Parts: sequence; C-alpha cells; structure tokens
Amino acid sequence: MNEDLELGKDLLTEEQIADEHIFLQLCEKYRIKASSEYDEHDWLLYRDGIGFSPRGNIMIIAAEKKAGKTWMGMSICAAVLSGGFLGMTSNVEQARVIFFDTEQDPIDGQRIQRRIHYAMRDKGWLFNRDEDRFMLFHLREVNAAQRLEFVQKAIRYFNPDLVFIDGIRDLLRDFNNLDESANVIQNFMTLSSECNCAIWTVLHVNPGSEKMRGHLGTEAGNKVADLLFMSKEKDPNNEDVVTYKVEETDSRGHKDIRSIRFRINDDLPYGIPEELTPSQSQQIDQSREDAVRAIIQKYMPPIAAISKTRLRDEVRKGERCIQARAVSIVNEAINLKVIERVINGKYRMVNRKIEDDLPEVQSEAPF
Repeated sequence: MNEDLELGKDLLTEEQIADEHIFLQLCEKYRIKASSEYDEHDWLLYRDGIGFSPRGNIMIIAAEKKAGKTWMGMSICAAVLSGGFLGMTSNVEQARVIFFDTEQDPIDGQRIQRRIHYAMRDKGWLFNRDEDRFMLFHLREVNAAQRLEFVQKAIRYFNPDLVFIDGIRDLLRDFNNLDESANVIQNFMTLSSECNCAIWTVLHVNPGSEKMRGHLGTEAGNKVADLLFMSKEKDPNNEDVVTYKVEETDSRGHKDIRSIRFRINDDLPYGIPEELTPSQSQQIDQSREDAVRAIIQKYMPPIAAISKTRLRDEVRKGERCIQARAVSIVNEAINLKVIERVINGKYRMVNRKIEDDLPEVQSEAPF
C-alpha cells in the first residue's frame, strides 16, 4: 500500500505536487482538532437571556408581503445600536450597522433612518444629522449584479457588526436558479465569517404557508442560524387595529427565543414599533381564537371529522375568499388548536369547554 502511494507520488508533476501541498495546508486549516480551543458563539442580541444573531452567520426574517419585515429589521438594528429595543438587548459597545434597501423610494428609506435615530435620541442622535455608526444605502436603481457587488464591497470596507439586507432576493436575477441561489447564500456565509459580522435579510413565503419562496428560500433555510417568521394580525373587532407577531421557527446553537408581538405607535415621530405586554398579547390570542373558531364551526360537521382539503374548500366557498386566505384560516385553526388531527388524518373540532368538564379517565391497565 505504501509502495503504491510512493509510486503514485513519483508520477505527480511539479504542478500536482504543488497542488497537493496546498491541499494539505487546507486540510490543516479546516480540520476540527480535539486539542484546539474554540470560542463560544458571539451573540449580538439577547431576549430573556437567550442569545441569538451570532456573528459569522446569516439570519432571515420570513413573511408574506406587507407583513412587517422592514419594521422588524429596523428594530433589530435599533436594538444593536442602542443596547435595547422591542424586548431585545445587546452588549455591543459602539456598534456599527449597515442597512441596504433594495426596493423602496429614498423618502421611505429616510423614514427608516429617522426611526432608528429616534431610538438613539438618548445618545444625542438628531433626525437631520448623519451618524457614521449607522448607514443606510438605497439600491433600488441599481441592477442585481451591481447591487451584490456593492453590498459585498461595502461590508468589507466599513466592517460593520450588523448588516441588514432588505431584501436578498433583489441581489440575484433568478431566485429559482439553483446555482445562483447557492452562490449568493455561500457568498454571504463566507463574508459574515471573514468580517465577523451578523447578516440579516428578508425573504417572502408562499401565500398561506411558512415555506420560503424558490430555490433561494430552500438554500437559505438550510444555512441560516436564526429564522424568524412574521405575521400581520388585524383585530377581528376592529380591522384598523393591526399588530405584528414574530416567532422563531428554526435556530442553531440556542433555544428558540420567545415570540415578539408589537404594534406601531403613530403618535411618535415617523411611527415607532412598541412591544405589547403579555396580557395584551394574551387578549389578542383569545380574540383571534374566538374569531377563527366562529368561522371554522360553520363548516365542520358536529361530530364527524373531515379532510383538511375539504375544510379549506368549504371555507373558501362559504367565506367567498381566495384559496390562500382559506388555507391561512385553516392553518391558523390548527396552530390555535381550534381543530385537531385524528387517526385517519382528518380533522375535528376541539371543544375545550366540554373537555374541561369531562371526568378524568382512570386507566384499568395493570401496568
């Protein structure tokens, strides 16, 4: 065996020997060694003492259109800069943050900037004075290839602690192209590691689903350290009252953080996100459950169970809504435990009041 190895080595050209030397150097560089000491995750953010958003990684906020992703993005930036915002805290001293906006008008971008300046008012930040610790770039007029190049160069040049890209889909031509999607995600994974920063971005999900769109969504979902799912909620009794809910659906290296629920206080300059109290959140959950239960009860048989597909179709026809809305109602009914899946794969109503009144069943089994 050794002779074969030596013989094979003798047949290598000088160029191949050089390549082998480089390869062995790479093996030495990337090998995880038992004798080495590695640093723990360097969390940029905390919630209830649980660290998330680690340096050297990419994170995603996923949601349907107009579901508040930009509000959450500016809140993450404000938390890292100020040390605390919307129930999130940060220990980074004199943090530097870059926000890349790829789709809004300059005036909309400036509103984002001024909301963050408002969050930093105690640090002396003014609405009309630029601060080098926070920079926002408007890239709407730039094509996809140039956007990607600009973003990468800016991150390397300014070396920020946190980067927020709103959104990454606009940095490539085709988010359904497997190679292009894999390359852009890999580029940012490498960049976050090289620059020791945390990179956040946003992606849309398919209507009525938590699945991120295209090959880009699939590739990103496999690589992110934190995945937050956002939903926009309207008060069933007053559609003018809107709240936003943020839930961690996937994480690496830590427990999922507790959900965040907030509304926009339009009485403050440019509108500022404010976290709801636990009691306010509980009231919203109860109101949502009551509203969903009232809809579902109209289309569920009183005793028998029906398939999810049939229930969706009944809701769509009865409520005269599009299929995506019907899917969303049924999925919400499942999440709120208004309906439950039974043995045959169909669904039935969960009547908590009746169940609470039932006596506890004692097992007669001998073990």
